Amino acid sequence: MVIAHEPPLVRLLPDADHYVALLDDIYDTFRQRGPRRAMRKFVAAVGFGPPRFGTLEFWRMAKLMPRIRRNMTFTLGHELQKYSHYQPDTSALQKVSAKLVLAGGRDSREFFPYRATIALAALLGEKVIEFPGGHIGYRHHPSEIAGQLRGLLAPQRLR
Repeated sequence: MVIAHEPPLVRLLPDADHYVALLDDIYDTFRQRGPRRAMRKFVAAVGFGPPRFGTLEFWRMAKLMPRIRRNMTFTLGHELQKYSHYQPDTSALQKVSAKLVLAGGRDSREFFPYRATIALAALLGEKVIEFPGGHIGYRHHPSEIAGQLRGLLAPQRLR
């Protein structure tokens, strides 16, 4: 089973050209001005932001920043451009759709990854399972999401 949480399938959106241009701009910003400035644009487009200063989450993220910066560099340099060019094989996905769970964060409905999930669900005749929070809802709702995942991955569901 695959739980696809807000896959960034830009090409499925009716306004795909807008998002291709946006992702190209973010990539160009990365190449010309570095990962921090590019990531600010990316975060706004995807709908998640930094934790509030002084919170426990803020201090946890501060500890992780060296790793996060390395990940940002890799993501922006090697993955970002693939988002705007990938066209999923919906006929192949339909053949395995019984083992595919399309998921999205309740708080990220207006952002492109959620909207792309809705578009894919429509093409496959499937529904979208909503999780608490936004694109990275596990940051704020880890226990709720873990419980929901346990339910989705229960042995009777995997048959």
